[in-house]
Amino acid sequence: MPGIKCVSLLIIILLLTSCQTIPTKETSGTGWECTAFEPIRWSDEDTRETTGQIMEHNSVWQALCR
Repeated sequence: MPGIKCVSLLIIILLLTSCQTIPTKETSGTGWECTAFEPIRWSDEDTRETTGQIMEHNSVWQALCR
């Protein structure tokens, strides 16, 4: 009987983890990530690579949160 209990528990865990919501246009921009993160500012002293990474981060933030 312990095997049946383990299998039952595994099925319940799998069902619970499969109930995640997927962000849509109606819900995007309202999650915690839009308040926890914000665009990053760079300075003239940053390297071109650093500035590019900052711009990429800001683009993703803007697409998700605006």
